[in-house]
Amino acid sequence: MSVEHDSRVRGASEQQIDDFRFAGRTHAIPGDTFRITRAKGKDRLRIALVMPASPYLVDDLAYPPMGLLYLAAAVREWRPQHEVEIIELGGDIDWREKAKTIDADIVGVQCVSPNHNVVKELVQILDPDSLKVLGGIHPTFVPSSVFELGFDTGIMGEGEHAFIELLDDITNDKWKPLYQGAPVEDLDALPMPALDLVDLHKYRPGGEKAISIYSSRGCQFKC
Repeated sequence: MSVEHDSRVRGASEQQIDDFRFAGRTHAIPGDTFRITRAKGKDRLRIALVMPASPYLVDDLAYPPMGLLYLAAAVREWRPQHEVEIIELGGDIDWREKAKTIDADIVGVQCVSPNHNVVKELVQILDPDSLKVLGGIHPTFVPSSVFELGFDTGIMGEGEHAFIELLDDITNDKWKPLYQGAPVEDLDALPMPALDLVDLHKYRPGGEKAISIYSSRGCQFKC
């Protein structure tokens, strides 16, 4: 089967397909054979959604991790049998030591391009038996990074529905190397972000207590 007709990348752009082909060639991704993880055979999964440290920022805890909070809300609303938590590795802590304490069947990590080297180090610290998922802007535009950074699978694009699809696949003891999330046409159809999973009082961009509110996603311009 050609990669263009592979269901694992259906809906991806030509560049993403090229990246997937590159990843498959250099990492020898098996079609239907994957390593055994602690998630195997479980109907109720323990999920940790991780915001990695971003040392290039003056304050990497200025704002709440809204993307992960939307993802957590989707899990709690649509697949309530699973347990989900948010873990932030930013701020004035030893993030490596905190990462060692993460105890979950599935660890989802958000990645932007400037901190991909931190993410590469992080995945080596995590429980080797957990199933590791990469999401965010970086894997969306560079799908091959999912495998180059050492993750089991990744999500390109919007994460809410794609992550639910991944969870369903995992409970059936299977998953795809890559998932393509479709744009969310109606943000009001999504559960409200799970703000109760973080301490809202600690976010103070510019010294003032504040929180983010998303009224749209993406950009109307075509740079």
